[in-house]
Amino acid sequence: DGQIGDQTDNATPVRPIAIGVRGAWKSLTASDKTASAVNGVQRMVWGDPRDFGLGNNDAINRVDVPTRADQLFWSAVSHGQGFGCGLATGQSGILCWGSDASEQQGDDAGHVTATVPHQLPGTMNFTAVSAGWMGAHACAIGIDTTLRCWGDNTYGQLGGAAGPPVAVPTRPSASGSVWTAISAGWIH
Repeated sequence: DGQIGDQTDNATPVRPIAIGVRGAWKSLTASDKTASAVNGVQRMVWGDPRDFGLGNNDAINRVDVPTRADQLFWSAVSHGQGFGCGLATGQSGILCWGSDASEQQGDDAGHVTATVPHQLPGTMNFTAVSAGWMGAHACAIGIDTTLRCWGDNTYGQLGGAAGPPVAVPTRPSASGSVWTAISAGWIH
């Protein structure tokens, strides 16, 4: 489905391959069918656009090579299954796109798929964001070093007891620590 980014349908390359353009690659994130990377300040995407998971306003056309997704200036991106979130320069807060089946958009809009990145409510600035795969949740670290999480909470993956989805970035009940890094997993 184009996930490798080399214009083929190869499921698994036999050796590492170079893809896309040369440049100052800052970060890379991938899920089951999509990938994004920040090259300089550009968000480059490739893969299967299902559920608008690439955030490029297209849910039909596969992207076979890294292609600029929008005109924003990005510092970090993270993909979950069918959705993604990131930090863009000049934007306060977090931007998310794609599926919202479990409130993973974090905007309390009621399960509305976002075809392009949109800003989550609030004005807090963040230093890191991580979208969970399969668990349809995300967490972010604020500039005040506190943790905020949102989305699916079926297995307690938002840092507290299992329960219903959380529609906006919320501090987990046991998050009194200073956070410096975060990585949302499958259902944890």
